[in-house]
Amino acid sequence: MADLLKKTPGLVGLAVCESPHERLRILDTKILDILEQIPKNAAYRKYTEQITNVFVCVWLQWNQMLSS
Repeated sequence: MADLLKKTPGLVGLAVCESPHERLRILDTKILDILEQIPKNAAYRKYTEQITNVFVCVWLQWNQMLSS
């Protein structure tokens, strides 16, 4: 089983993350905390929400297409 663990990402100077899921959760939480500080009526926040909504809709359609 130890042979299955990735020892290198194959890119020079880039280390393998020991706990990628935990690291991603931490980064996502930090990003969401920062976005919460942006006023709700700020243009950046409105457009970010619109882009996110479009992305989610496209992803759901793609996911449904693959499962059919």
